[in-house]
Amino acid sequence: MPNASHPFTALLEKRVAVLDGAMGTTLQRLGLSEADYRGERFRNWKGKDLKGAIELLLLTKPEAVEHVHEEYLRAGADVIETNTFSATTIGLQEFLFDGKPNNGRKDPEFFESVVNDVGLRETVREINNTAARMAREAADRVSNETGEQRFVAGALGPLPVTASLSPDVNDPGFRAVTFDQIKQSYRDQIDALLAGGLLSFFVAFNILEAMLPSMISRVAPVRAKGAALGVYNTTQAFGLFLGGALGGWLAKNQGAGTVFVAGAGLVVLWLAAAATMAPVPLRRTPAPEAGHGILESQ
Repeated sequence: MPNASHPFTALLEKRVAVLDGAMGTTLQRLGLSEADYRGERFRNWKGKDLKGAIELLLLTKPEAVEHVHEEYLRAGADVIETNTFSATTIGLQEFLFDGKPNNGRKDPEFFESVVNDVGLRETVREINNTAARMAREAADRVSNETGEQRFVAGALGPLPVTASLSPDVNDPGFRAVTFDQIKQSYRDQIDALLAGGLLSFFVAFNILEAMLPSMISRVAPVRAKGAALGVYNTTQAFGLFLGGALGGWLAKNQGAGTVFVAGAGLVVLWLAAAATMAPVPLRRTPAPEAGHGILESQ
């Protein structure tokens, strides 16, 4: 239950809050070079070029990120997001992890090394901690100038891998990463954002898009996984269409406030329905006997 006395709750009771825009494309318009991304910190880095890893700018060119925050705040944003969309160990391993996968493909053994790499975890902690403090300071500065309180949300983005699908079309049962590895990667990020002073988070919708199919795949019977994911994808698409159509109709005919009330009502109904559901037991597939696989010949 939201704290009724919190200033953000009070703001939402008065009007729709304005969220900032994209961080990545705004930084790209600054025309920063590889040297800008490396800074002094990564000047001698021997791995992949760092240009494009916008989270690193928090350590190598912080004034650029701070400038973007202030631009959005002065344009009227009530809430700004931290520059941490891909600031996880798994998200940054492509740039900052120098380990190599066995047999040429990244697998759970490779990502176990990634999520437990001491140096990478420390860098991720520093990035997220810095991002939280920088955004909070920018919001406070503009709040003091304008007299209107501004807020900061920690941004959690998707990962470059998924636990629900195989990256290898020739090996559909293969998974590059485990659920526990994904959980640890996000846990490290959230802990660092909390240490930086954040108490609320903007969770990118594609985190849910990555996690829900993974959870469905884990609990569905072996021979029904494809059907279960098909039903999920179909109902998801239908829900997006219905929600957009209904929301647009309500906004046009009843006003934006009605859309908010309707959304809140649906959330309450869903929580009430979910409270009656029993936990689904995870199914463990028994190890196949020699000469036999899970799929039977026709």
